Amino acid sequence: PAGVEHSRAHLEPFSENYFKHFNDLAFDKAIQAVIDFANLVNKNFNDNAPWNLKKLGKIDEMNQSLHETAESLRLIAILLLPFVPVSANKILDLLNIENSARDFAHLTHTLKAQHQINEPKAVFPRLESR
Repeated sequence: PAGVEHSRAHLEPFSENYFKHFNDLAFDKAIQAVIDFANLVNKNFNDNAPWNLKKLGKIDEMNQSLHETAESLRLIAILLLPFVPVSANKILDLLNIENSARDFAHLTHTLKAQHQINEPKAVFPRLESR
C-alpha cells in the first residue's frame, strides 16, 4: 500500500543513523534514532486522526492510516529488539508477527493489506501511585 511506502521513506534517514550508530556501538544514539522515528509516527497518527476519518465515513483512508501505523510499529519494534527484547516482542506479539520475521532482514518486508493484529493490550501497564 502507498502508506507503507510513505512510512518506509520516512524511516530511511532514521534507519541509516540507527545502523551507523549501532555498528559504532553508540547504542544511545541508535535508540535515539528509533525514538525520533517513533515521534514522527505518533505525529502522523495524530494528524491523520483515524477516529475522525471513521466518523466521516472515510473508511479507506482510516484503514490506510491504521495500516501505516501498524507497519511503522513493526519496524520500531524490530529496531528495538536488541535493547528491550521483552517489550519489543510484546509489540510484535500484538501485531501478530511470526517469530521467524523478527529480525533486521525483515525490515524490508511489509505487512499485507489485510493483516490481522491481536487484541490490543498495554505493553507498558500504567503504574499505580502509592
